[in-house]
Amino acid sequence: MEEELFVVRTLREGDVKVNDNIEAILNNMGSTAFQSRALGKVRVNVEKTNGQITKQKTVFLDTNDREFNTIHQQNADALLSECVKIVDGNGNDGAIKVVFTTKI
Repeated sequence: MEEELFVVRTLREGDVKVNDNIEAILNNMGSTAFQSRALGKVRVNVEKTNGQITKQKTVFLDTNDREFNTIHQQNADALLSECVKIVDGNGNDGAIKVVFTTKI
């Protein structure tokens, strides 16, 4: 029997650098993903323009396993909160996007 390759990917984009708290949340999500093997993708996006947060959202894809959404909801909320903190505390306008994906 051939074993399927389970892949966990993370992506960080934007002009605001991620911090250790974001990395810790992503590490926790990765560990959870390898245990559950649920497939899906969640994206966190935060933008600040003219000194104000203009976008802060978490998006779970419609094609995700339901279990993926349930398992990662709490970490996705924590990830959004941490992203808002670092973008808002940046002092300048900026943006950050963090994507967490599991697939076969």
